[in-house]
This record gives sequence, C-alpha cells and structure tokens, in this order.
Amino acid sequence: MYCLKFGECQPCSRWSASLRFIGLTLLWLGLEPLALQGDTTNLHWHWSNPLPFGNNVTALAFSSTNLPYIAACERGQLYSSSDLTNWQRHETRTRRALRAAVYFGDRLIVTGESGLLLSGMSADELTSIELGTDNWLEGVGVSESLVVAVGDNGAIYTSPDGIAWTPRSSGLNDWLRSVTYSSTAGLFITVGEGGSIATSPNGMTWTKRSSGTTANLNRVVWTGLVFIALGEGGVVLTSSNGTSNWRAVSTGTTNHLTAGTVNNLRQTVAVGAGVVLIDTTLGRGQDWNNEVDPNRISPPPAATYYSAVWDGSQFVLGGRTGLLVTGRRSGFSYNWSALANPTRSWLWDITQATAYGTNLAASFVNERVVISTNHTTNTFYSAVGQGAALLQSENGIGWLTALAPANATDVVYLGVAGREQLLVAVGSGGAIAVSEPEYQPFTTTNLFTNGTVVTQVVLTNQVNTLGLAWGASTSKVTSDLQGVCISAGLVVVSGANGTILTSADAKTWTPRNSPRSTFLSSLAYSSQGFVSVGDLGTLLHSADGLQWTDHSMATTNWIYRVRWLNDRFVAVGQNGLILTSADGRSWDQRSSRVNAWLNDVIEVERTFYAVGTQGTVLASQNTLEWEPVDSITGKSLYGLATRNGQLIAVGAEGAILRSQAGAFASAVKFLEYPKNADESLFLFSGAPDQVFRLDRSTNLIDWIRGPAIEIRDPEGVLLYLDGTTNAVDRQFFRTAPAD
Repeated sequence: MYCLKFGECQPCSRWSASLRFIGLTLLWLGLEPLALQGDTTNLHWHWSNPLPFGNNVTALAFSSTNLPYIAACERGQLYSSSDLTNWQRHETRTRRALRAAVYFGDRLIVTGESGLLLSGMSADELTSIELGTDNWLEGVGVSESLVVAVGDNGAIYTSPDGIAWTPRSSGLNDWLRSVTYSSTAGLFITVGEGGSIATSPNGMTWTKRSSGTTANLNRVVWTGLVFIALGEGGVVLTSSNGTSNWRAVSTGTTNHLTAGTVNNLRQTVAVGAGVVLIDTTLGRGQDWNNEVDPNRISPPPAATYYSAVWDGSQFVLGGRTGLLVTGRRSGFSYNWSALANPTRSWLWDITQATAYGTNLAASFVNERVVISTNHTTNTFYSAVGQGAALLQSENGIGWLTALAPANATDVVYLGVAGREQLLVAVGSGGAIAVSEPEYQPFTTTNLFTNGTVVTQVVLTNQVNTLGLAWGASTSKVTSDLQGVCISAGLVVVSGANGTILTSADAKTWTPRNSPRSTFLSSLAYSSQGFVSVGDLGTLLHSADGLQWTDHSMATTNWIYRVRWLNDRFVAVGQNGLILTSADGRSWDQRSSRVNAWLNDVIEVERTFYAVGTQGTVLASQNTLEWEPVDSITGKSLYGLATRNGQLIAVGAEGAILRSQAGAFASAVKFLEYPKNADESLFLFSGAPDQVFRLDRSTNLIDWIRGPAIEIRDPEGVLLYLDGTTNAVDRQFFRTAPAD
C-alpha cells in the first residue's frame, strides 16, 4: 500500500579576544584565540547538496500578509523564506516528522508525528504542544475562528487560538489525511484512507459521508465552486456541497495524487508521484491537463511532489529531497521552473585525495615587479555515484561535477579511494575510472601602478586537475565492482562473485583467487595487511593483497564496509552489525543497539561515527558502546569522509551533509570594528559553519551576553550589524562559545 507517512549540536569556539573602543580609537587587547571546538555527540548538520536544503517538503504554508513561506519536512526540519531563494532553518527542538502547516491569521500552526503540534507567531517562536497521543496529525485547516487538525484513527482536534486544543469524535476509525474549510458552504470537510469523508459545520460534530470509492484520499480543497478530493491511483472526486453527490472524474493518470491548491482563478493544481495536473474548467475540476510533458516549453520536473500553495502570483510546489518548483501563468498555460538544479544522483562513496600545484604571484616592491613561486598542496573530497557521478569539493560545501570517462554515462560508481596524486573509482559492469596528476595552465593578469606608469604582468599557473578529469581503466571483468583501496604500492579492487583484482599502476589489472564467491563490497589496508568484506558474513585477509584467506563470521549478515581507523579495523553492515579487529583475522562483535543497515564508519579526533539507512547516525568513543546522535534527514547515508575535523556524509538522492565534529583549524578573527559610537558593524573571518557569541562589557568584569552567530558564507566571511547602541565612552567586545 502506498503510504505518505512511511515511504521510502552546535560547534563552539573556545577562544577569546577583546576590543577596546575609546572615542575613535580601537585597541586590540591581544588575548590568544583558541580553535573553535566541534561537538562530537550533538552534530550540527548542514546541507551541502541539494541546496538550499534536501529534506522532503511534506508541507508548504503561505500567507498574503507579508509572512514568510514555510516548508515543513521530516525529522522536525522547518525552513522559512521571504523570496523562495534564501531559506533559514529553524530549530523546532524535535526530530519528529512534520506533516502539515498553515497560517491562522499571523499564527503559524504545524502538526506532525505522534500528536506533535507547534504553534507560534513566528517560526523562531514555536511552542511545542503535546496532545498525549501516538496518532500522527496529517492535516490541518482553518476557518476565520477555528483550527482543525486531523490524523490517525479518525483523530480530530480543534482550537480557537492555536494554543488550547480539544479532541473531537469523528465517528471514523480510518486515518484522516487532510481537512479544509469553505466559508461559502459553512463547512469543514476531512478525507482519508479507504475513501473516508466526513463533514462538520463547526469542527465539533462530524458526519460520515459516502465517497463512492475505496481509494485512499490524500487531500481535499475548496475551489470556490466545488470540493475536490485527491487520492491514490489518480482518483479525483468532486462535490458541490461536500455532503453528497461525490463524482469521480477521469484524470488520465493512475499516479498517486498527494496535494493540491487553488489559485485566484479557481484553478486547481494537483500534484503527486511524477505528475502535476491543472484543472482547465476554472473551479469545477472536470478536465485536467498533465503539465509533466517533455514536449512543453517549460514543464515541471517529473518528480515526486508532496505539497503545493498559491502565493498570489504563482503556484509553489514542494517535493522530495528539497525540490521546489514554481508555476507562473503565461497566457493560457503555465511556465514551470525548478528553483535549483542540484545533482540528485545517488552517491555511494566518498574519499579524499591530495593534489599539488604551482602558483606564481606578482608584487610591486621598490618600484619593481617581483615574481614569487608558491607550491600548493590541496586536499579535497571526491564523491561518486549513479549515472557516472564524479564530484569534487575543496571544502565540503561547494561541489563541482568532474569530467567522467568517455562512454561511462550508464555506469554506477559504487566505490572510490584516494591518496596523494591518485584517485580510483569502481562501479557497475567492471568499470574502473582513474584520475591522475595532469597540469593545465591557468592565466591571470595583474596591473601595477607606479605614478602614471601602469605595468601589466601576465602569470601562467600550473593547476592540477586531479579529481576533475577521469579516464577509463580496463578491468577485463564484467562483474560489478565496489571495494577499492590503495596501499603504498598496490591498488586492490573487489566486487561480485568474489572478484579481486590488483594493479601496481591502476592501469593493468591481475585477477586474484578468492576463497569466497560472495559479493565483496569493501576493502581496507593497514600494516596488518588487507581486509575484504562482503555478503553472508564474508571476511577475507591478505598479507600482500595477492593471496587471500577466509576468516568469515558465522552470520548471514552482509558486512558492507570495512575501514582501518587509527589502530583497528572496524566493519559495519546489515542489521546494525559492528565488528572490530586489531589484525584483520580475529574479530569481535559490538552492540550498535540498532537494526538499521550500517553503511560506513569513520573516526574524527578519537570519536567514531557510523551512518546507515534512513539517516541513521551513531557515535562511539571506543567502538565498544555506540549511541545514536542527531540526524536531520531520513535519507539513507552510504559514505563518510573527514578532513580538518569536518565530517561529510553522502547518500540517497544526492544527499551531502556536513558537520564540524572536531576542532576548527583556526579561530574567528575581527577584520573590521565599529568606527564610532553610533555604528556596530563588525566584519569577521573564520571557517564556514563556525558558531560563536559576541559579548560586550564597559569594564571587563560585567559582560552582557550576545547572540549566537554562525558564519554561513562558504568563503568564511561574516558582516554582522549589531543593533545595540554604542553610546558609551568605552566598550570591550569578546567572542565566546555559543551555548
């Protein structure tokens, strides 16, 4: 059965600096800054892809009174925007799923999992209201004076103010999924599973109605002329009064319809699984066009949609993995546009590699141009996945699509490994891709002025394209490959049917005998030798990568991934499996206390992290005891990498998440300060995602706590305008850890 419900930490800075402000004189007090520390247990995740966020947009809300757009998502994630471009994440203090959202006047109401209700005058001031029920509240609707929330097992709650809620009897046992109100009809109407429909004139007493269908109904809207109910299998029902004469309308699709909304012309848009329908009968719901037509000039993406609103000038649709689409009327049709076009390829693995380059710099010294040479070392991330996806990032925030080998369009890259000056990716059908140092010229022009003389200096730098350009390497096998590791002198890959290949140069490959014919999905290397793991509890060991022995476990669980982390091998896999070994031969099983499939494991400054299906994240200080830690997504996560204390996770539908799990390499710095008593404009520099607090004092003893500030710019620059007046003779400023 199709189910909408179940379908598939702050970092802180330990540094302090002060600024003395006397008249127009600024004095740096010279306190030594300490590196900002990461929080190893309460990870503060950020989306790197998709942008602006990658959560499923299960509900959208909009008000015409200049209130922001609201996007409600899974795992308690709530976002707001005034322009649909810049989105702010709001802390809801819950990780329960958010299912519906609406404005009741200026008050925002959000409902969700297990009786969750959030209510407040802004997204930053939401109060959690517990109803003491396990029923999910799937829909919320409002009249001029009443809010109605509906959900599982016929649950209905009403509130006159969005704060105090009263349970009502619906007379239904089915899950209710949507509710709306018509002031014209003076009627609330709710729909749900099994074709359930009930109506109420006041939200308190409800009457069950006959819909004529057993299809699950997911949404109901009022067009100004008729009620329209949208459901599974492309079902659309209409009724002029909501109490009787519900009629089925042909839509030309059997795709599930999950949401709908109405514009100022009484036109309804109905959205769902790969479908966007427009009612052409202006409020009657009798004839529907499917906008997802590749022959149209600007069709909407053929994606999965969960929500829709009309903002007065355009339709706004929300869908899987942060998809946001607008539809603006143009003549007799609509022009549709996705607000962002990130990669949505499934990403199966991530690693890091190091490239070297040479930069030339020009400077003007003693009336002469001086050229200096700078040899650079650049460590970066490389992620691989579906559709020959090969991505690169220097900071984990911005990602570039690399040039894949020719004829690799249909390849799914499943594994990747890197070291200095080498990257190897492996995938479906025996595909192997290699990226090696290749230096390309990059020309820059500098102008130097000496009096009236302008000197132009052209510099040609050597840029290493390692990780940006890939070539194919012939494996001579057709088995899918996934495991890959690189030692000092050997590259080893593994895959289906017990395939093991080795190469000294990543070009010529030699097959090796495997004691098991299972799928070998991961490889790791240390001074203790090589380890290969796979399906049916497979554990293989080799001292040299050439000869392999069987040390398999007495389990049918798939051991999906193995890593050498500091001083031990750690392997994770099916049903929460975690194994550790000092030598790769003798293994001990550890308790993860979860049943999720664990897909990868890594260490960041003596804390171990594991990720898995449905956004599972675990942490351990010793690999013996594991605890769940914060996760902001329900997407399955398949790969982990780390650099400079940063933790990167990649996974389903292009998900790339980042969090600072260790210490930042450097502290936040003051670049510019207030220039007079009426101006509080600070310019800071630091690492992206650093969070700190700006405190102030007039005597260096009594400090006023400032707000928590986060550096969000990818370049690590923050311009901060403080609203507090500086009308004092002198003032000191310091930064402190954000609570």
